[in-house]
Amino acid sequence: MNRKGILLLSAAAGILIMGLLFREFKPEYIIGNPEKVSLEWFVYEGEEIAADEKRVLEIVKKYEARRSLKDFFPTRPEDAKIQMILEDGSKVKHIILGDPDIWYQAEDRTGYEIQNADKLLSELESLFEN
Repeated sequence: MNRKGILLLSAAAGILIMGLLFREFKPEYIIGNPEKVSLEWFVYEGEEIAADEKRVLEIVKKYEARRSLKDFFPTRPEDAKIQMILEDGSKVKHIILGDPDIWYQAEDRTGYEIQNADKLLSELESLFEN
């Protein structure tokens, strides 16, 4: 293979790899379709509470997360301000806000870093202010 062919093949491989990485790590909404999601468990500052499912899902659906290569495990529940479990079709999503700000699926333990997590935390906390 001549030099030009090797250069073209290398460029094509680089573009393909960059495309795959972009697709894998681009931000995606935490909840794709709120009508198919249910809130199974909600803990605020260490206390399990009955949160308004509709209001919680309306808030969470606006936020995105990006896949991360960091290892977040084990997490310390006492470091979380809010924890919740959502059933999203066949996926069970564990959401932790505080430290770290992630969601993950227990099956594969892949962490997704929540974008604008401070704002999400603030919106959820506003549900419990008197």
